Amino acid sequence: MKKVSTLLVTVMVAMLFAGTVNAAEEKKADAPAAELENLAPNPGAENTHHYSKYRVLVKHDWNKNRKGQVPVGWGLYVGGGRWFFGVSTDEKKSGKNSAFLKIVRVDHSDKRNVDWAQAAVFFSGECDLYTVGKSIKIKPGANYCFSFWVKGTITNLRAMVQGFIPLPEGAKKKLKRVTIKSFKIFDEAGKEVPRITATDQWKFYTVKVKMPAGCEQFSCGIGNTSGYRTGENDKVGNVLYIDDVRIWEDK
Repeated sequence: MKKVSTLLVTVMVAMLFAGTVNAAEEKKADAPAAELENLAPNPGAENTHHYSKYRVLVKHDWNKNRKGQVPVGWGLYVGGGRWFFGVSTDEKKSGKNSAFLKIVRVDHSDKRNVDWAQAAVFFSGECDLYTVGKSIKIKPGANYCFSFWVKGTITNLRAMVQGFIPLPEGAKKKLKRVTIKSFKIFDEAGKEVPRITATDQWKFYTVKVKMPAGCEQFSCGIGNTSGYRTGENDKVGNVLYIDDVRIWEDK
């Protein structure tokens, strides 16, 4: 009986130890985002500068916020409508600011008979959908992640990832832009989800992407999905808040 009791205790201790190790491994799996270097130049939109300085750094003049502050190290692309891009002190996940994007005018599609607007915010440097700007330098072929918190009335969102590949000397352009459409999205619980959605509460997402071979720089961000197709959520006054961005190499 004593041998049986000793064996039972040994098994229980082993199981407890195994559970502790598994828990530690799970915790370790969640740790990289917090432990690795954050490549985002201005994660919480805390650092700002006047629009006039931002205008010098971007190619296209899309922002209607021409007298206010915009976050340093963030960029804007507009595909339709007119948008107001800046920082909010009223809505933020942490710190004193969040970045925001607001619809101030919509376009009309006669073909589809919808009012629509389309835009994207990049938090990887002052750049837009087409120009490299101050996008992040990366390791070709490596895996990268970016995470963020979102909130607002522009609810249907998509991840935007652009890679830039150097071209040979003598080419008209120095870099070739590559739109990266293959990536995975995860919610706060670590569950893979098909899309990014915003609500009236802050929601957390992580996007994991493998960079193409030869790609030495990339930009990443989020934008609305509707465009001219449906006009869903494309109403004047609708707004999206973004805060606490992280970008890191997924080693």
